[in-house]
Amino acid sequence: MKRVQLNTAAGMRTALAMSLAAAMSACGGGGGGGNVRVEPPTPPPVTPPPVTPPPVTPPPVTPPQPSRQGHLTAINALGTGLTGQGVRIGVVDSGVNRSHPALAGRVVANYSYVDSRVNDLGRDDVVGHGTTVSMLAAGGDYAGSQVGVAPGAEIVSARIIADKRPVDDGSGNGNQVSGAIGLAPVHRDLINAGVKIMNNSWGGLYWTNAATTAQIADEYRPFITSNGGLVVFATGNDGKPTPSNMAALPSRPGVGGSTPAADLVRGWLAVTAVDTVTPTQLASYANACGEAASYCLAAPGTAVYPDPQATTATASYYYGWGTSYAAPLVSGAAALVWQRYPYFSNDLVRQTLLGTATDLGAAGVDPVFGNGLLDVGKAVNGPGRLDWGDVSVNVNRLGLDSVWSNDLSGTGGLVKQGVGSLGLSGRSTYSGATRIEQGTLALRG
Repeated sequence: MKRVQLNTAAGMRTALAMSLAAAMSACGGGGGGGNVRVEPPTPPPVTPPPVTPPPVTPPPVTPPQPSRQGHLTAINALGTGLTGQGVRIGVVDSGVNRSHPALAGRVVANYSYVDSRVNDLGRDDVVGHGTTVSMLAAGGDYAGSQVGVAPGAEIVSARIIADKRPVDDGSGNGNQVSGAIGLAPVHRDLINAGVKIMNNSWGGLYWTNAATTAQIADEYRPFITSNGGLVVFATGNDGKPTPSNMAALPSRPGVGGSTPAADLVRGWLAVTAVDTVTPTQLASYANACGEAASYCLAAPGTAVYPDPQATTATASYYYGWGTSYAAPLVSGAAALVWQRYPYFSNDLVRQTLLGTATDLGAAGVDPVFGNGLLDVGKAVNGPGRLDWGDVSVNVNRLGLDSVWSNDLSGTGGLVKQGVGSLGLSGRSTYSGATRIEQGTLALRG
């Protein structure tokens, strides 16, 4: 693929191949969903204009409008006493408005990989999608209300989505790719910027060549295995029973029926969306967890959020929906868990978010909701299930007295490492072995 160089505020960056950047969309198949202006102080109900339905496909159903902090209350994200301070979230999207009052001072790096000839690099985020995603993950106070899950986390912006929405190739799945998609330099920049959580609220790419799975996996492997990072991917907005190819990358087949990306699952989460007002129902637009069920969970997909182009706290709001908006809630939750337990590996952060989710649908992990609905208030109290094999935890600082307060079930075991102390204050019913290699393990429940 032809590559060009462009000069950005962050210095010289290698642009994604122009045809590829133009093919990516904000969570392909709908992005963030609708964007409807909401006037302060209390967001009014939205009345969509009458629509003449097409002959075959009915018009999409507009989700009911939640309260201003409905996306946070539905997942118990308020009042945790944590902010995500010290954790960096990479937002791979359409850019991030560095001057936004809900993010001001916390967008610490701003990289661009889009073609300067057809995109306005004089503006941080023309589309507004990346700014909205960043606010839902880490937005602070705006007009007196907390916007995001982790209001103290820092944002690193990686702008890969073009200003103009791409055109589907006619398949209904976005645009087909073959081979690596050019994200290796993006991920390298995120690693060098200290990013631990990578939010991906985009899609629009698919492949049929089995060899492509391994090539794309190679682009993500350094971030997950060498950097110990966590990748969070929206499942997509096509109302399908399976996620996008990108969201389900660890499960995608390779040559000869292999699964060459399976090792990435230790640092990978797929996120579907539930209705924010009725968070026991899968959103009508959301791709279900499907083949990614074992590493998938749900979060509210409808939100009232500040105008992404705002430069002052004017109490101007919008209302929108999509799996694009569910994924950053999980990214923000991961930041809180990592702040509380800085010694956690990416796999243990992942297991904590999955294992503390509220079960929805069929009992246990199911192909619709995966592990269930994100519960931030529970996740910040440590793991809830040991269902992914034995967990080795290194409490690596003398004098560190860490406590897991959730009940702990599952078939796995616990290996305590490190010189610090770990306390289990909940009811421990896991069936695996417990081994103390160093330090202290105290049962306080």
